Amino acid sequence: MMLRSPEIGFWYRSPNTHASFEIVALDEHQGTIEIQYIDGDLDELDWHDWRRGHFIATPPPDDALNALGMDQQENWDDELQTDDPLFDESDRYDWSDNTDFDGI
Repeated sequence: MMLRSPEIGFWYRSPNTHASFEIVALDEHQGTIEIQYIDGDLDELDWHDWRRGHFIATPPPDDALNALGMDQQENWDDELQTDDPLFDESDRYDWSDNTDFDGI
């Protein structure tokens, strides 16, 4: 199905090159659409190119996280920080204790 308006966070495919890309930004003032390919490369289209391109909505590729430089198994914990000799477990902030924000 061809779409008329690009949407940030959605993936599309070019019918000519079969390259998949994600819309990462829209700049209505400049008339541009910033896209990111699966290999992480960034590019820009103008609105005229978008309308002419007949891009097709597509599901994200299985390895879409590669475009963000992330691994599927990547752990969001502070693994590297704990290896630092200057790291002290008491340096971690206890986010469950929100008493610092009372009255805000």
